[in-house]
Amino acid sequence: MSDIEDAKRFFFEGLAYLDDQNFSASEGRFIETLKLAPQSVPTLINLAIAQHKQNKIDDAALTSKRAIEIDPNNVEAYSMLAACQRQQRLYLAALSTCEKIISITPIVSEAHCNLGVVLYELGRYEEALLNIGGATLRYDEALAAYDNALAIKPDLTEAWVGRGNVFNATKRHVDAARAYSKVLEIEPHYPFGKGLLLYQKLALCDWKDFDRLTKEIESDVASGKLSAEPFGWQAVATSERSLQLCAQLYNEKKYPAQIGNIRRRNPKSRKKICIGYLSGEFREQATAQLLVGVLENHDNTQFEIHAIDNGWDDRSEIRRRIVGSVHDVIDISRLDDSKATTAICEKQIDILINLNGYFGEHRLQVFARRPAPV
Repeated sequence: MSDIEDAKRFFFEGLAYLDDQNFSASEGRFIETLKLAPQSVPTLINLAIAQHKQNKIDDAALTSKRAIEIDPNNVEAYSMLAACQRQQRLYLAALSTCEKIISITPIVSEAHCNLGVVLYELGRYEEALLNIGGATLRYDEALAAYDNALAIKPDLTEAWVGRGNVFNATKRHVDAARAYSKVLEIEPHYPFGKGLLLYQKLALCDWKDFDRLTKEIESDVASGKLSAEPFGWQAVATSERSLQLCAQLYNEKKYPAQIGNIRRRNPKSRKKICIGYLSGEFREQATAQLLVGVLENHDNTQFEIHAIDNGWDDRSEIRRRIVGSVHDVIDISRLDDSKATTAICEKQIDILINLNGYFGEHRLQVFARRPAPV
């Protein structure tokens, strides 16, 4: 059998494994293909997809760049690269990549929609993590990108979702409710769409059809459907069990467990229990106000306390007290999920506490990787 025939066989086996969601086996077959056909752009793109599905984000980005070097106008390769850059929190690079895609395919609605997503995420990053005032401009640019997408394809659901997200971030709740209503008009069972609309109705004190929508979500959640996000549902859930089911469904969809090989300390070798508090609000904010006394009263002879910060230093008195009451502050705000997980693992945290839940500058993706035993 010739090298070409072997390469084809490995490639199609890789595609079959990819369809079966056996991403590790798929990756292996594509790597074998590239040994025989190193310039195969379709193989590189599918390899990047397999790597991305395994959360090998850095590898997927490098593979996408290899494909682009061979085919500088390959939209699929650029799209995968942009997705990786977003997860790496390289928002300016992702912005540039999305603009490149549009320069190649200006009439593809999804390209404009993806640009809107990046601009929205960049706005949130600048507003929250960098604590600067340029977010409004980013949000306006995101809306323009979504408008461009909808001018090409008026029923593009993700563009309407994006508009709703921007309006919610800028507290334009009437416009957000209209956008999410449009989402449900186009796609009545859009994942978490009913919950998004319900949250806007709560913000507006709009009780029209409120009871009907609440009952629909209640029934959906009980049936295992992706109807609402837990943060919004907690305000109206009729039972603790409904809220628990909502959270379970949301986590399974958004943050499935990604347990890797993490080296743990031998419990007998440690003198203190290491506790990590992860939050985006170690500043003048309600969470910090409630927490600071707890931190100050830990028994430092028994516990080693780490503040794992996904926010910023506002130089407030609360921040000063927090810093003074912990062993150290680990800044993960600019780290992607993989690097943030590594930073936590290096501290050999025994108990990792999520102070955000589903609110604020959370890092649920990091918790999904289980960087601590508890």
